[in-house]
Amino acid sequence: MTEVKRSGDCENSPKNKLLEDLSVALYTSDVEFLLDRVTDDFQWYIVGKEVISAKQEFAEAVGKVMSPKPLEMAILHVVTHGRAGAVNGRLGFGGAKTREYCDVYEFGNAKGTHVMAISSYMIDSQ
Repeated sequence: MTEVKRSGDCENSPKNKLLEDLSVALYTSDVEFLLDRVTDDFQWYIVGKEVISAKQEFAEAVGKVMSPKPLEMAILHVVTHGRAGAVNGRLGFGGAKTREYCDVYEFGNAKGTHVMAISSYMIDSQ
């Protein structure tokens, strides 16, 4: 089970809360939660590695890309504006191994209920 420390940036913003929840789901491989909140034509850009298109391909890729699951997750900031938003944070895998990440989200509508794209930037650090 991943220990999650949330940002505190989501108290008055449903969009911020959704992105924070999506971030937790992405890095803990909660595929069911993710699939309920992405559009049918969803795309996931893993910067420098690959592009994953459509819900089914995304569902299959999440567990592979996010393996192993982190032991700790700290969400540092969540920011939204209009049809876009970003979450950055740090993942701990035990010992000194960590991964810094920033995910940029594009909403499928102005209300911000579903996401049509995520661009993920991940850097392994020690």
